[in-house]
Amino acid sequence: ANMKVFETNEATVAALVASIADGLAGAVTDDEQELSLSRLAETMELIEGGKDEVEKLFLKLFRASGGLEAIAALLEHARPTVHQLALMILGNLGSDAVDAKAADTKAILRDLRVFPKIIAHLFSDNRTTLAIAAAAAQNLCTELDFVRLMHDMGAGQELQKMAAMDDMQIRQCAEGCMANMKHTIVADSARRAIRAATKVQAHLR
Repeated sequence: ANMKVFETNEATVAALVASIADGLAGAVTDDEQELSLSRLAETMELIEGGKDEVEKLFLKLFRASGGLEAIAALLEHARPTVHQLALMILGNLGSDAVDAKAADTKAILRDLRVFPKIIAHLFSDNRTTLAIAAAAAQNLCTELDFVRLMHDMGAGQELQKMAAMDDMQIRQCAEGCMANMKHTIVADSARRAIRAATKVQAHLR
């Protein structure tokens, strides 16, 4: 049924979002939590760019459903497959390539204080967790608050270690993350310089 969701009407999409959100909120056992995340991950695979109106609706409704809060709560789950799925989904939802309104998702994650929980996984001994955390961080490093927290938590040094690993996926994500961090900082500095120059010009007039 899920495979046809984006070919159907808005009521069907709303019902699917409600069903997924209820599943996440109602999952109690480890297996139930993993299954609910897997169901959402499968649905997310169908979303490519969030450009179609129905896809946009799915993402918008999911943000408002409380689903992000439920996923965030599973980031510190003891079972690796559970927190790995949570990391992957939040990383995808925070990607501008997946959702044109990803900035709205990042704002919610920031307000929920989820960023430290995601960054903490960059210090994991589990290579699968490390790869997924690096990919998620790469997507979220376009957010200045996330970049600042990366610095505060010492994640920059971990990224340098990861960039020297023999695992190509981890290495590429670490390099991409460092590049995004640099770009975000440079862009912020440029915005501040422009604002300062504008104030000076206004004062001189």
